[in-house]
Amino acid sequence: MNDNVAPFRLTCRFALSAEETRRIAARRAFRAAMGGLAPGRRNAPLMVFVGLLAVAAGLGLGGIVSRRAAEIAILSLVIAYALARSAANFGVRRAYRAARAEAEALGRSGELRFEADENGVALFAAAPIDALPFAQCVEADEVDGVLYFWGQGGRAIIAPTRAMPPGEAERLMGLARRK
Repeated sequence: MNDNVAPFRLTCRFALSAEETRRIAARRAFRAAMGGLAPGRRNAPLMVFVGLLAVAAGLGLGGIVSRRAAEIAILSLVIAYALARSAANFGVRRAYRAARAEAEALGRSGELRFEADENGVALFAAAPIDALPFAQCVEADEVDGVLYFWGQGGRAIIAPTRAMPPGEAERLMGLARRK
């Protein structure tokens, strides 16, 4: 009896639909805009704003500073927070446009080839697009029928699960998460 198991190797060919391209652009834009920050870090500006607002209101109500100075501080905080949120929203829109352009270019590439083995994943069109060893894979997830393998700096290797044989997507995600 032979105990040698053949090494894992998966090759899939696919063309992205317009809907898949749109979903990929949105997901990549969200990740780029968030910069990989954890939810606690993304909420930090709000917590700072609320904390400073409470301090200014407390100082004003406690009589430590004049009421007028407290009102000016509170209005300044509101304006600063609104400007910070506007800048953040501008960054989200800019990231979405860049990610959408990348995803649309990927969608226009025609037939794509996704390859995976025990060590990593790669994406090819007429020429290699990108490769990502599992050791450098920051996160792997499946959203809306598309596998995402995220590397440093927001780079991602994508593959729709519809192009894979049954069960291979789960097996591949298991490999990526173990490394």
